[in-house]
Amino acid sequence: MHKDDVTIRAPKDGAEVPRCVSSIHGTGKVKDHHVMWIALEYLDKQGHTRIHFARRADMRDGTWTANKVNVGGAGQKLSPYTLTVVEVDEATDAALGSTLVSTARSHKAQVSYDAYPSGAHPVAHVNVTRARGDDPSCDDDVQKARANTKH
Repeated sequence: MHKDDVTIRAPKDGAEVPRCVSSIHGTGKVKDHHVMWIALEYLDKQGHTRIHFARRADMRDGTWTANKVNVGGAGQKLSPYTLTVVEVDEATDAALGSTLVSTARSHKAQVSYDAYPSGAHPVAHVNVTRARGDDPSCDDDVQKARANTKH
C-alpha cells in the first residue's frame, strides 16, 4: 500500500474544527487483516510530539469514516493538531481496542505515545486547529443525549 491510496476528504487541511469533530472520512483501503485508526498528533507542554489513538474507523467499499472524535480539551482552544489515518495490524488493533485507563481525577486520562508502535503506520494526514469556542466534548454530547432520553 502507498500513502497515496488513502485520502482524507473531511475535514480539509488547514480547517478549524470543533472540539468534537462529528465525522472524519475519506477513501482508500488498507492491507488484508489491517484496519484504520484515527490518531491525533500534538505537542505536549514540553514541546514533544504526542500521539493519541482516538477512534477506529469503519471501512466499507473503499471508503472509511470515524465519527465523534475529540480534538483537544477545554484549554486547547486554537491549538494545532494533526489528524492522521493510521494503518494498524491485528495485534496492535487488539491492544488499542482493549486499552482502558481509569482515573480518579475529574478529567478523563488518555494514553499517548511519543512514536507510532511497530504495528501502526501513518498513511494520510491533515493539519487542523481546534476552534476557539467552548464546545462540549464528544463525551459531553453523549451524556447530554442520554440525560434527555431518561424519563
